[in-house]
Amino acid sequence: MRRCLLPLVVRSLAIVLFLAPLLPIRDGAAQSATPATAACPTTTVAENEALIQRYWEEGWRVGGEQTLRDLLDAAEVHHWGIGQETRGIDAFLARFDAFAAAFPDMKFTIDNLFGDGDLVATHWTATATQQGPWLGIAPTGNSVTWTGANIFRIVCGKIVESWGAADHIALLQQIGALPGSATAVLASPEAAASPMAKGSPAACAPMSRDHEVAIARRWTEDVLNNHDLAALDQMLAADVVHHGAVFVDEHGPQEVKRALGALLTAFPDIQFSVDLVVAKDDMVAIRWTGRGVHGATFMGMAATNRPIEFSGVNIYRFACGKIVEGWSEADGLGLLQQLGGGPAMKAPEATPSAG
Repeated sequence: MRRCLLPLVVRSLAIVLFLAPLLPIRDGAAQSATPATAACPTTTVAENEALIQRYWEEGWRVGGEQTLRDLLDAAEVHHWGIGQETRGIDAFLARFDAFAAAFPDMKFTIDNLFGDGDLVATHWTATATQQGPWLGIAPTGNSVTWTGANIFRIVCGKIVESWGAADHIALLQQIGALPGSATAVLASPEAAASPMAKGSPAACAPMSRDHEVAIARRWTEDVLNNHDLAALDQMLAADVVHHGAVFVDEHGPQEVKRALGALLTAFPDIQFSVDLVVAKDDMVAIRWTGRGVHGATFMGMAATNRPIEFSGVNIYRFACGKIVEGWSEADGLGLLQQLGGGPAMKAPEATPSAG
């Protein structure tokens, strides 16, 4: 029996050896030979920061399309903070071109920029004149100023994803699409334009990154999710200034408590998730998403009992282990529209359905 099987085994082995070069290779050597992986450049945090600085200073202006093509990955996903996300360079540039046509003299100034691994956070201020239609709103010739924040993820020297939030309510107010008093209900009588917070004396020892991240997360996870406004006394410097998106600037812990208390009263069951964290030196940025039900007056609108979901970016500056200055940028316009307010506007041009 063994003598009969031996020729069969030999013939089978010969067939396998003959076919082996033709069969697909499935081991790690084949994966390491993938051109995209082998050719991928490694970038430092400083290089990522320089890339994002170029994105704003050279890309976001009329004529910046080629720079944006150089910096964006072909499949880049962009969460704009208004309208639907875009996927791919062509979809991004169609959205960019529509905005540039409406605000051809736009200028973006970087207020804060810092990186952490493959992430870079920015806060910016933009100025422009509305010279073309935007979101279905005819050109007004009005000069506008608004702020926003973005977090970028960079892989292989390209931007592969971005999350943004901006004060589109202020922008719409300045071109007459929203009444100027839309956020007046949130203002304290003594609030005024805020100077840069002074912060605490420089004599204290610097805190660790983990310590500052833990405090920044407490803002979301303890103060907001647990309605623990008293925790702010441990987290905020006495002269803290918070630039609060749809809120006016708040000076000192008590004004910050008042503003956040208004939010918690309006959405008593609201819960926030921490989606991204970027930290470097004395700065921490957090991207978050909030979900809840509108149960009391907010932004001048009586309770609707409608479920809402909105997102944003908070950036904190630390000194001596406490927050001395903060910036919140949120999709306030999207929130307002979910509550049944805001103007009826055309969706951003050339934005495909998110898939």
